Amino acid sequence: MNLRVYQSLEFDKIVRQLSGLSFSVLGRNACEALEPTADFNEVNLRLAQTHDAIHVLLTRGTPPLQSLDDVRPAVKRAELGSDLSTTELLHLASFLRCTARLQGAVPDTLPDPSSNLVYDLMAHMEPCEALERAISAAVIGEEEIADRASAKLADIRRRIQQTQSSLRANLDRIIRDKASYLQEALVTQRFDRFVVPVKAAFRAQVPGIVHDASGSGQTLFIEPMAVVEANNKLKELAAAERAEIARILHDLSQQTAAQAGAILRDAQRMQAVDFMIAKGRLALKMKAIIPRLNQSGRINLKRARHPLIDPQKVVPIDIRVGETFKTLLITGPNTGGKTVALKTCGLFALMTMAGLAIPAEEPSSMSVFTEVLPDIGDEQSIEQSLSTFSSHMTHVVGITKACGPTTLVLVDELGSGTDPSEGAALAMAILDYFRQRGAVTVATTHYHELKAYALETAGVENASCEFDTETLKPTYRLLIGVPGVSNAFVISRKLGLSEQIVDTARSFLAEENIRFENLVQKLDSQRREADQALQTAQQEQAESRRLLEEAQREKQAWQQRRSELTNRYNEEKRRELKDELDIIEALLSDIRQAYAAGKLDEAESQGNRLRQEMKRRLNAVEAEIGQQTLSAAHQGAAETEPDKLIVGESYFAPALNLQGRLISGPDKQGQCILASGSLRVNVAASDLRKANRKTERQSKGLRSDHIQTSRRLTFSPEIKLLGQTADEALVNLDQYLDDAVLASAASVRIVHGKGSGVLRKAVADFLHKDRRIQSFQLAPYGEGDSGVTIAKLR
Repeated sequence: MNLRVYQSLEFDKIVRQLSGLSFSVLGRNACEALEPTADFNEVNLRLAQTHDAIHVLLTRGTPPLQSLDDVRPAVKRAELGSDLSTTELLHLASFLRCTARLQGAVPDTLPDPSSNLVYDLMAHMEPCEALERAISAAVIGEEEIADRASAKLADIRRRIQQTQSSLRANLDRIIRDKASYLQEALVTQRFDRFVVPVKAAFRAQVPGIVHDASGSGQTLFIEPMAVVEANNKLKELAAAERAEIARILHDLSQQTAAQAGAILRDAQRMQAVDFMIAKGRLALKMKAIIPRLNQSGRINLKRARHPLIDPQKVVPIDIRVGETFKTLLITGPNTGGKTVALKTCGLFALMTMAGLAIPAEEPSSMSVFTEVLPDIGDEQSIEQSLSTFSSHMTHVVGITKACGPTTLVLVDELGSGTDPSEGAALAMAILDYFRQRGAVTVATTHYHELKAYALETAGVENASCEFDTETLKPTYRLLIGVPGVSNAFVISRKLGLSEQIVDTARSFLAEENIRFENLVQKLDSQRREADQALQTAQQEQAESRRLLEEAQREKQAWQQRRSELTNRYNEEKRRELKDELDIIEALLSDIRQAYAAGKLDEAESQGNRLRQEMKRRLNAVEAEIGQQTLSAAHQGAAETEPDKLIVGESYFAPALNLQGRLISGPDKQGQCILASGSLRVNVAASDLRKANRKTERQSKGLRSDHIQTSRRLTFSPEIKLLGQTADEALVNLDQYLDDAVLASAASVRIVHGKGSGVLRKAVADFLHKDRRIQSFQLAPYGEGDSGVTIAKLR
């Protein structure tokens, strides 16, 4: 298969969509290199990878991948002995952190990571944590090395600061003493040396070395002799600093070279993980499924949707070929969907063989072919002086040479662009050749002769794209087993063409053609009626299902209400009896205190008997409640409504499963109050029945589990982004701001360092666009100044 095949079926556009869903340069490279394969086992493996990626995305979300540069060239240079730059080391540290996060993202509950191809790769990551820590401790910006990178570097920079302070003090004194000789009272630099701007007329008044002059010649930039030694010392310290930084970079590069094997292996694993996740994300975006695979040329697509058509407009189609017939001939009007059906079949074959999920429904199946051979579209060649017919035939000739039992042939408008009779004959001969070679063929045509060919030839089946003659618009549905109907006369008549002209045109047709078209139209009419009947039956079935579900929901709601009322009644009875028992206990206490002498025994005896009686009553009520829980008492099942409601009489409310005494009502709204023990409920008068019998019915006890979830959030008002790339830092900053909002923080400190200012600018641009931020500014002098940003949250 070649680029023309991919472009003809628009597989290259699917690859571009896939590339856009990858995270890293490594993953993007893998996506862009994707091609279909005819190896059945390889296709099975690729589809298994996509299946496992979908599982990971649905159960655990996207793994902690991020936008990363390709570190392999830098690592290979380190292997050869080259020293890496701070930027390369910074990218390498980000890569190493990502490998550690990927390994840590494998679920602990997974018994065997190898059961999932994505998790298996993530579990085998070899994060070089010591190297990552060494780089992160030393490199804090794309052009900045930390003081803590080595003790020697820290000492050099301390001495530089001391020398600069002393030098500035001397220069400040000179400025004060020589103010009248200076153009401005300031200290500046020329060629990395501190100088003062002296008026040219007073050159002799400020002894020193002239390093530069202004364009007008009125100002000389002089290094006073008093600070020459200090400037020389600064130059020496700067050289020592550069040498120490070079040594640190060399040491880190050697450590990288020592771990090169593990890093390169992890790069390969990360590329594979990113590639698989991109395939999974594409499948979810397209709402695609993994097709069932075969090697016998069978294609069976259920509600297939072309992935490049707007999901709101695409019409799902069913396509099957390769089972009882190996040639499918699609007829129908222009713009009716024939070419889309053809492209959908070919594109799905390429996507399956590339290991991608296809936007269809279960159970769809697809075969693995050695080649997909399309001839689709108008490819007229002006340079080669080829007509449309010649261009198509050139491709068809190539297809006849390459087709065989394991190939899929797709031909659009076979035999078109020439005399209709010759084109039809040529098309039948070519189709017959494909059939004899055993190729699976899907072709489109306008020729009615080919409809008869499909009806009379074994292994060939008609199909058509449906056209609505009422609206004069195609429905884009593919109907297999139904030859396309010629609607020219019907459409012309509906558009207002004279009946006489239509009848005259019909008379020019051969009688055999007229009979054939009439038969096809009759079959199409019967098929439409059957479809309408089926659609009506399905709608009625759906409505019945909806009504049943609604009734079940109402039943559950009434059962829940009844249970709540029963529980409330039981609790009130328990509370009443407990209150009575508390009163008795208080009386007994009074008796013991009042009768401290001779009659105490008698009083105690009477009180005990009273207490035993109350406990007996409490136990009886508990037994009653238990019986209600198990058997749902009070279901008076009167079949008719009472003629008249009488206050004081007993009535039964079936909806509440409650029997009680009517104490008031009905009012103007037809509402009554029914009392059952201490429980009072409002019931519609029409819902009351005579309480003339009771039935026992088993009920299920209800139990509620109370789950208390506690969550403690720890939040720091400061985030450090030192040593991170801009992309990595912004991802971490975004997550940190989410935590800040949840913690109701008023403001946060963002430490990004000074360096070259790249990270500071990226943070400022991000905060400027973030709606969570009310305002932000650099920290005051002494509190981090340009190395820290203070952000106030809304």
